Amino acid sequence: MRTAPRSRGLALVSSVLAIVSSALLAQTTGQIRGTVTDAHGEGLPGATVEVFSPSLQGTRSTVSGAGGSFQLPSLAPGNYRVVVSLAGFAKAEQQTQVRLDATANVAVSLQVVATEQIVVTGETPIVDLNTATGEPATRRGSSTGSPSDATTPTSCSRTPASRRTAPTGRDARPR
Repeated sequence: MRTAPRSRGLALVSSVLAIVSSALLAQTTGQIRGTVTDAHGEGLPGATVEVFSPSLQGTRSTVSGAGGSFQLPSLAPGNYRVVVSLAGFAKAEQQTQVRLDATANVAVSLQVVATEQIVVTGETPIVDLNTATGEPATRRGSSTGSPSDATTPTSCSRTPASRRTAPTGRDARPR
């Protein structure tokens, strides 16, 4: 019957350890929260946000959401370098400090960079269309062989109207 008080004591100690350890875990990290905007203060969704720190093994990154907001939770306390990039904008870098069980707020403004413009020009190539005999098609009075020549007849010929003759050999048309 002595096992009942021991099991109650063990349960009590386990409960106290669980509560204390969860309280300790909650206080070992902090987070960075912020907003990415353009020069006019408009939020920029889709920006890549990377954080670097000696307190961090490697890097952590996220992408800004609607309105340009971002959040990087569960970061070890320490000094962090925040680098934000987005196509068409210059990279921005900011320093911040993460503290235990606290949120470091960062506001980053990106500046538009000069964009390059590529202009493509060209001409339609001349296509050599040949007739069925293999000779270039030409227009009447022209021998350029251009594509438009293929659609123009090269010559027109008229044949004289047929005449009917009477059995006597005379022209049957009235005169």
